[in-house]
Amino acid sequence: MIYKLVFIYIYIIYYIYSINSYMTKDEVLKLKNSFYSSYYCKDDICASTHNDYSDYTVDLPDRNGNMTTYLVQTCNYNKAILGKCKTKVCFNLDQKEVCNYYTCKNDSQCLSNKCVNGACVYNEENPIIHCDSIYSNIFYEKAYMYCGKAMGEKCNKDKECSAKRCNDKGYCGMQLDGPSDNRIGGGTGFLIIIILIIIITISCCIYCCYKKRNRKNIQNKSFYNDL
Repeated sequence: MIYKLVFIYIYIIYYIYSINSYMTKDEVLKLKNSFYSSYYCKDDICASTHNDYSDYTVDLPDRNGNMTTYLVQTCNYNKAILGKCKTKVCFNLDQKEVCNYYTCKNDSQCLSNKCVNGACVYNEENPIIHCDSIYSNIFYEKAYMYCGKAMGEKCNKDKECSAKRCNDKGYCGMQLDGPSDNRIGGGTGFLIIIILIIIITISCCIYCCYKKRNRKNIQNKSFYNDL
C-alpha cells in the first residue's frame, strides 16, 4: 500500500512538471548556458521567473500537487511595522489608473513564510531560495546555474547568495550579467584577439626560420665559391 502511494505521489509530481514546465532544484542546477535565467524554489520545486526580480508573485505546486500563489516581494521588518512597505502597484490603462494590491493576511501567503502588518518580510529562519545564471566571458561566453539566498537576504559571503554577490552591507545582490549585442568586446572578441596573436606569432616564427635558413644557404654558397 505504501509503495502504491509513493508511486502515485511521484506520478503526480512528474505530471505537474511535464504540464507546467516546473523543475526540481537538481534539474535547474544542471542547466548550462541558460543566459538571463532565474528561478524561485520551494520544497525542492522551482519555477522560472524574470531575472530582474520584477515578479510580485510566483505559482508553485506543493508536495501534494496543489498549486499555490506566493508573494515574493519582501520588505524589511522595521518598515513593515511602520507600514512603509510597497504593497500596491499602479499603472495606466486607457487613461485610467489601475492598481494591484499585494498584501498578505497570513504567513503561508509569503514565499518567505513571514507576514507582518500586511507585508511579506525577510525571514532569516526561512530565507527565500533563488537560482541565477552566473555569466562568464573570460575566454568565451558561458553560464551555469547557482542557487542560494534571494536578493535582499542577509549574507556574510558571496557563495550564500544566488547571484554570488554579497555587498559590503551584508545583503545579497542581483545578477543581471549576460551576453550583449556587441559581443566583440566580450569573451568572443577576446578569444578572436588571442587567436590573431597566435597566428601572428607563428607567422613571425616561420618568417624568422626562413630568413635564418636563407642566410645560412648564402653563407654556404659564399664558402664554396672561395674554395
